[in-house]
Amino acid sequence: MKMSHEDAAVFKEALALMRKLEPDPEHVLQVRRIGIALWRGSHSLHKLAPRFLALFEASALLHDIGWSHSPKDQAHHKHSAELILKHPWKSLAPEEIRIVAQTARYHRKGLPSLSHVQFRALSIKSRHVAQANAALLRIADSLDRSHRQAIQKARISKAETGWVVTVLTTEPLRAETYGFEKKKDLFERHFKTCIRLNPLKTDSLPDCPVLS
Repeated sequence: MKMSHEDAAVFKEALALMRKLEPDPEHVLQVRRIGIALWRGSHSLHKLAPRFLALFEASALLHDIGWSHSPKDQAHHKHSAELILKHPWKSLAPEEIRIVAQTARYHRKGLPSLSHVQFRALSIKSRHVAQANAALLRIADSLDRSHRQAIQKARISKAETGWVVTVLTTEPLRAETYGFEKKKDLFERHFKTCIRLNPLKTDSLPDCPVLS
């Protein structure tokens, strides 16, 4: 799917900021790749306009830049949000910047709450966008918890009860499975449905027929 000129500008600007501040580019690029598959595959659930995919991508690229300011993991998710808010964006409107920042802020730890000043400052629509995007970002991030890029392909689909994320891998996913169970919380709370992980080994699926 071809990006619009406006969305391409967002991607270019976010990518440049990521390359400047991100200590592990391969990880965030993997999270972006998985996240896009999840975002597109769950569109019937979140029903967000295409523009919000561009904001999701920016958040995926920038969710860990806070490590540059907090190398000992002292709330790096909050530092990521602060850095996004402080950046002099040319491709995003002010409310879009806030959405990107809050999506990155909630990629880990506590869930969005009206007791959080910056989240409460968003419009009602923007809160939905930030929560939907953060829910998918949490899952995408969990699927590279080991930072080894062990997942080759991923897709999300509607099941009889809830949703299922099917991933194709060449190795055990102990860290990713743990992370998925820990970070599926926002998805289940916001969308009021359950979600599970279905890992498949490539050696048992030589032609990979179930994944796109």
